[in-house]
Amino acid sequence: MIELLYIEDNNEIVIKFNYNLPLIEEIKISLEKRRWDALNKVWICKNTPRNRFVLDFLMGKDNYKFFKRELVLETEEGLWRHQNEMYTKIKNLHTHIIAGEMRTGKTKPVLLLISKLIHQGESIGTPWFLSTKSALVGIKRELAKWNFNYNINLITHHKLRSIFGGTKIDMKLKEMIPNIIVWDESHKLKNPNSEIGTLSRQLARLHEDIYKDKGYRILLSGTPSPQVVSDWWNQCEICKPGFVRESNLYHFERRYGEWEKLEGEYGEYPHLIRWKEDEIKKLYTRLKGLVSVYLKKNCLDLPEILYTQINIPINEEYKKYMSLINTTYIKVISKIIALRALSDGFMYNHEYEEETCIDKVTPVYLENNPKINQLKEDLEEYSDVGRMVIYCGFTASVDLVTITCLKANWNVLRIDGRGFKVYTISKDISFSVEHCLDEMDRSLNKKDIEKLVVVGQADAASTGLEFSASPVTIYFSNSFNGANRLQSEARAHSNNMDKERGLEIIDYIHLPTDQLILKNLRAKKAMQSVTLGEIDEWLKTKE
Repeated sequence: MIELLYIEDNNEIVIKFNYNLPLIEEIKISLEKRRWDALNKVWICKNTPRNRFVLDFLMGKDNYKFFKRELVLETEEGLWRHQNEMYTKIKNLHTHIIAGEMRTGKTKPVLLLISKLIHQGESIGTPWFLSTKSALVGIKRELAKWNFNYNINLITHHKLRSIFGGTKIDMKLKEMIPNIIVWDESHKLKNPNSEIGTLSRQLARLHEDIYKDKGYRILLSGTPSPQVVSDWWNQCEICKPGFVRESNLYHFERRYGEWEKLEGEYGEYPHLIRWKEDEIKKLYTRLKGLVSVYLKKNCLDLPEILYTQINIPINEEYKKYMSLINTTYIKVISKIIALRALSDGFMYNHEYEEETCIDKVTPVYLENNPKINQLKEDLEEYSDVGRMVIYCGFTASVDLVTITCLKANWNVLRIDGRGFKVYTISKDISFSVEHCLDEMDRSLNKKDIEKLVVVGQADAASTGLEFSASPVTIYFSNSFNGANRLQSEARAHSNNMDKERGLEIIDYIHLPTDQLILKNLRAKKAMQSVTLGEIDEWLKTKE
């Protein structure tokens, strides 16, 4: 029998119980900031939402029943069936993660809930939408498309840091926190040690303390399942502290993986041997009630994506540069970066400036670029449609592709870490960013621009936008980010696309590093099926 004593002055909980080894182990794993008081023979922990949730469970309260109960489907006009499911869950559960593939329509049910609550006279303040800058651009467009007339604060991760002055939230600022907080693109919060991951977790706990079970915390992720199971921990902790009982990422990873200690340059470090298949099989069941997964294949009637790999021959000049890189670079990661750049048609030039003590790095473009020659052919092939999307792994590659497209008489909407910019084939004409985004959204049926291509970095242009007017997406080169690859693929694969023509995704494979990265991305995609309950599919990749 557990007995609790709350110490209000210290904001702590004293835990008393007879000796019980399994319970002691559970306390060590599940409670945060806990300590053993040997003098009084009691455990003491901080009085936090997470610890209260866990202690309720340990004392016999079935607090998971609330999340896993059967809900009566509420149907609203203008929503698809799966969107009605989303609406029903967030309305009744208040805290929920909607993990749906891009273009499954996650935002609309949330906006409908907000409008309903306001219409009913609920005092919810001005809801917050937190996300990356590029994703918020997409949300603004959706608000306009659906004539949503209520106030919403669209807050970038950077702005959230500035509001609270860093990574520690002052309790004095709690009056500004609204009843509804939505984290869009929540997979960006997967790292609990990142600045925005830490800040979001603190914000969620303060929100829980203020509103208890009456507040709404909704996480929207375009990645139905992270590439590794450990990516779930921080998202779940933000949504409902304590639902996943491991108190930190270390304990969570130890439950699902087998680890060993290896010696490194700076001492020992943990290394994952393998994920435990029996535990992984249980994970999706464990997360049910807090996480709802929606795949396009189950929600929308869309044609399958056609994946094409174009193998581009390596000429003699590039073979010489490959040999030079292999002999020049010692570190593997530096060698891979240099080969990736070479594959795209440039090499980095390093110049050390003695006055500033800065290593100045500039790209040097090579002539007779095999990838550019292939791109010219594809630009010609799709000129009849007049819409394309091209992703690149480097900013220098984006520059190169942009110039190539302009020379081929394609107008360009460029999206990278520096923001959005439009380049036109003539100085006599100009288009706004919004106009170009409208042209790339097939549902708006705008055709003012004859030929328009979106050129961007997948890591910057993968979220919140719709490019359904394009029947082809070309990966001039890839980054290692599997989540961004998946999301960027989905930009053009939506219910608004030309379903008769379909969507083709083309990967340019030039140097061996291109194949290596693509193989790595496919492995991450296969790993996603683990937490979706499709364990058999994942195991096939291990044979």
